[in-house]
Amino acid sequence: MIITWGSEGYQKSEPIGEMFDRIALPREAHKELFDYAKSLGIIPFSTPFSIRGLRFLENLDVPCIKVAASDVNYLDMHKELPKTNKPVMLSLGKCTLSEADKVISILLDGG
Repeated sequence: MIITWGSEGYQKSEPIGEMFDRIALPREAHKELFDYAKSLGIIPFSTPFSIRGLRFLENLDVPCIKVAASDVNYLDMHKELPKTNKPVMLSLGKCTLSEADKVISILLDGG
C-alpha cells in the first residue's frame, strides 16, 4: 500500500512498509534505550509487528507486549502471545466487535 503524508507542497508518497522500515527504532538500539528508561524509573515496552519481533522483545525481557490495532487480525502472532506469560495491551481501534471477540478469545484460551 502506498501512503502519502506531509503538508501541502512537501508531500511524499511511499510504500507503507518502506516508511516503517525507515522510521522504526533499529533493533540494536532497543537494549540501550530500554536500559536508560529503566534507570529513569520508566517501564519500557514495544509493539512487535511479527512473531520474529515478538521473540526479539522476549529476549529483552519486556514487562508487557503492546499489540497495534492494525494487527488485530494477525492471529498467528496472537496465538504466540500467551506463551510469553506477559500482560498484553491490545489496541482495538481499527476492528469490529467480532474481530475483538475472536482475538480476545485466542488470548484467553492461550492463558
